[in-house]
Amino acid sequence: MDKANKEYILCVDCDGTLIKTDLLHEAILILLKKNPCNLFFMVLWLLRGKSYFKTKIAAYVTFSWDILPYNESVLEIITHAVSEGVKVVLATASPERWAVELSQHLGFFDEVFFTTEYSNCSGDIKGQLLFEKYGRQGFIYAGNSYTDLPVWEYANEGIIVSGDSKLIKKVETVTKILRRIETKRAGFRQYLKAIRIHQWLKNILIFIPAIAAHQYLDIATLKSAVVAFFAFSFCASAGYIINDFFDLESDRRHPNKKKRVFASAAIPIWTGVGMAVFLLGLAVVLSFWVGLYFFLIILCYFILTSLYSFWLKKQVVVDVVLLAGLYTIRIIAGAVAKQLLRKYNVSIDAYTVRVGECCTAKRDYDFAATNFLRFTDKELYSDVIKLIDQVADDGDSIGGVVEIKATNVPPGLGSPVFDKLDADIAKSMMSIGSVKGVEIGAGFGSASLRGSQNNDQMNESGFISNNSGGILGGISTGTDIIVRIAVKPTPSISLPQKTINLNKKEITISVEGRHDVIIVPRILPVAESMLAIVILDHILLHNAHSIA
Repeated sequence: MDKANKEYILCVDCDGTLIKTDLLHEAILILLKKNPCNLFFMVLWLLRGKSYFKTKIAAYVTFSWDILPYNESVLEIITHAVSEGVKVVLATASPERWAVELSQHLGFFDEVFFTTEYSNCSGDIKGQLLFEKYGRQGFIYAGNSYTDLPVWEYANEGIIVSGDSKLIKKVETVTKILRRIETKRAGFRQYLKAIRIHQWLKNILIFIPAIAAHQYLDIATLKSAVVAFFAFSFCASAGYIINDFFDLESDRRHPNKKKRVFASAAIPIWTGVGMAVFLLGLAVVLSFWVGLYFFLIILCYFILTSLYSFWLKKQVVVDVVLLAGLYTIRIIAGAVAKQLLRKYNVSIDAYTVRVGECCTAKRDYDFAATNFLRFTDKELYSDVIKLIDQVADDGDSIGGVVEIKATNVPPGLGSPVFDKLDADIAKSMMSIGSVKGVEIGAGFGSASLRGSQNNDQMNESGFISNNSGGILGGISTGTDIIVRIAVKPTPSISLPQKTINLNKKEITISVEGRHDVIIVPRILPVAESMLAIVILDHILLHNAHSIA
């Protein structure tokens, strides 16, 4: 805005100009998130006209104006205009409630034009309103779309917020362009981010049955597996997009997630809806090609992920039950694995060998079977109980170390590089919540040993020691596999703790309610199950290779 333009009014559009996103599109998503049945009411409102539709939606939806993706270049123009004494007007097709709230939040608009229940302030209607108020060529208008062309016809000059060359040429035929603010279209890479293409790697699991059954060279089987892979991937991507829609506000409050393509408005909401519908349609077509049962699996998967986006993740108790269910599934799978391992005479047991500073080298397994901690030192046990009671009285929590032992494990399981047995064990143990460290055999203790001390020498009977923990070079040796995991203290404690809130202000919290002083006993069966699953998996792989 130069000095010669001070006599003019600066009129600014909202959706796509001042704000990068479309408020109406986001409001529709918010209403659907509150209750999918609202779609029925929205159809009825739309039948009474677009202006009535907008007004009714605005009655139920508002926005957190401080986190919306504003166009910084437009804000700079407005700020400069205000500093030069130019009158600034918000001229938007948004309903009254949103327009007024936005104006009050920003605090620099002198006047506001908006959609009412009976009149949609867009296109010709907006142009007529500004013409009647300020006269022909009595204002400068900032807009972004073809809908704004009738408004630019009445304007003295135009500010165009768009990268569309065809639109720019049309604007040049009706008014002089004062400034052009380029908006970048989303590139191919951003669309890949939107569909989370890197998450497709998880669906490679679909090929495992064919590989395990040695049918990977069968064309029909391979074709079905490939189609199933893409069907699951397309369905998952559609689910990710829908979840992003319903997480817009929380993503925008997050320092990193606010850069996501929909939260930052790099890809418009309506484009995302089209992507989700297209991907879901492809998933349905491909899943039917594979077979009816596979379609039902895809359908159940999509329903569950949608329920999570709509409702489940907001239900604290349900969320906890789902998380607990993940552990339950592991325990059930582990129980099955342990039953199958009995055929190979493999047994797996877990024990507690440390609680806080109480650590023992004794392994009294008979005594361990008599106490809830499965602690292996009878003499030290009373001190452990006293320590736990003291920690409980203090309102604190304490961690420990669990040792898992697998006996009679066949030698030769694993491989020296990509499928190392110890690597798979470590990965499985670290997948257990609250586990912060894993060691096998002498583990970290081997760092203080010399080679002559750490090496497991052999005689005619076999290995003399077991510092390797039953695994050498990623392959089982036939001796007992010994794994130890470090379990952290429960983070939920009643003692006051310093933290910050969403506004990054320091606060003090104290977690009320019942919480475990030590979660080591709960980890024991999970750790047994995870080790059983890994060992059984390697036995089956070993047998498959032997058959091949």
